[in-house]
Amino acid sequence: MKILFIIPGLAIGGQEKIGMMLTNELLKYHEVITVCLEPENPLQFNYKTPIIRIENKIYKSPFLKAFNLLKRALALRKIKKNFQPDISISVGETAIVANAFTFTNEFKIAAIHQAIKVLKGKLYKFSYQKHDKIIPVSSGINKELKEVYGIENSDFIHNGYDINEIISCSENKLDEKFNPFFNGKVIAHLGRFDIPKGHWHLVTVFALIKKDLPDARLLLIGDYKSENEIFKFCTDFLKQNGLKMAFLQNDKNMDYNEIDILFTGHQVNPFQFLKNADIFVFTSIWEGFGNAIVEAMTCGLPVISADCPTGPREILRDGTNENEYGILLPPFELNFNKTNNYTTSLHEYWAEKTIELLKDNNKMEFYKRQSLKRCMDFSIEKSSQKWLEIIEQKQFYKKPN
Repeated sequence: MKILFIIPGLAIGGQEKIGMMLTNELLKYHEVITVCLEPENPLQFNYKTPIIRIENKIYKSPFLKAFNLLKRALALRKIKKNFQPDISISVGETAIVANAFTFTNEFKIAAIHQAIKVLKGKLYKFSYQKHDKIIPVSSGINKELKEVYGIENSDFIHNGYDINEIISCSENKLDEKFNPFFNGKVIAHLGRFDIPKGHWHLVTVFALIKKDLPDARLLLIGDYKSENEIFKFCTDFLKQNGLKMAFLQNDKNMDYNEIDILFTGHQVNPFQFLKNADIFVFTSIWEGFGNAIVEAMTCGLPVISADCPTGPREILRDGTNENEYGILLPPFELNFNKTNNYTTSLHEYWAEKTIELLKDNNKMEFYKRQSLKRCMDFSIEKSSQKWLEIIEQKQFYKKPN
């Protein structure tokens, strides 16, 4: 079967990494071509499929945005004419919209990786409806499809991960210079500095934890830009609270024994850092699934996560009330303001629960075992098998004109 896989980018993010693993698996059974809507990036993941790029500029003007969409859809339609796919799978909203406007007759699948509530608009509703099947990464997204757009949908497939590869990468030894930093109680977070991740809440919680646990450390793994408002807020806040920071790319014989917070920037192998931490704390305002949670669990970390829309609850619970694989806490609000610097009772509650876990060795061991057990449910083999079951059904072959 011919499959056209359409995705905005191929580098850095969780969606892009999941796309790489899925296409590489599907390539074992079918002919797959990946269409990327962004320029080449040196940090691109290892996509084994042939790659075709549609490079378009980003515009602010509504008129130019519409023109760009048309241009992108026409380029994608031309690719389809040459490749003649049986199925097109569009991942991420930019790809989903472009695919909808090709008006071609192959079987179209929209793979939704982001919470619907942050993507309201008639354009998205139209685009979803122009696909023959919708496959979100969590069942929670289906609830949002119903609430926001009145679209009834029951199918979903959780993201899949190369569990053995993560474990192998996590066993790579870090440079000994980091040892003093990891001698403390290390709280890890993985994710680029962006609004959904709620970094400003995380640093506020950490400042409270530090007052009770002087040896607490915060490990922030993920891409950041110095001009990013959230990044600047976090660094200013930490300075104001007398906490010492280190930035890995500016490492100049740093004494890591004196550091409270380590910013690693983007890491090709974040797992060797995660493996050396004590717990993983996830303060996201919203998610599609929460890839970093599964990756941290695979590294054996106990997890504390916001019970946000959507994803974390489906990872840390299994649909029953019997199994608890991590600690869910009330989510924070989207209230970022670069001039506000305040602590709420919810920050205090998060700090209390995090300290409670760090001080209880029995709980730490329990949740470590739970993490290692639960992560096996999210293997790429299980995820790709579900995808294969869907795309190989006869009615999903190319529809007649």
